[in-house]
Amino acid sequence: MADLQLLTIELQYYRTRQIELKNTHPGQFAIIRGQELVGIFRTAVQAYAVGVHRFPFGAYLVKEIMVGPMAGIPSGLVDAEQRDLDHLTVERDALAILLERKTKQSGARQRE
Repeated sequence: MADLQLLTIELQYYRTRQIELKNTHPGQFAIIRGQELVGIFRTAVQAYAVGVHRFPFGAYLVKEIMVGPMAGIPSGLVDAEQRDLDHLTVERDALAILLERKTKQSGARQRE
């Protein structure tokens, strides 16, 4: 299944559980793979770390469980900018780990 198709399925699954998750785990981070809620974590770093460990060569979604009309946007501009930078850093680090593992996997296939 193409990554884009899987992402679409995972986002649709999140939307079906969004109200429940907002009520039970606001501001936390969910790992979703296909149509399965894998786990809920307090921080994005924890969620990405578990995702990379459980699915080293597979795709999965880490989604912040947002609440309110401006969900996920802190009230202060400085806080919002810092939060965006924090998320980008986590995403960059997670992508770097995934890229490194894919490169190692590809190299192992070429040697076979």
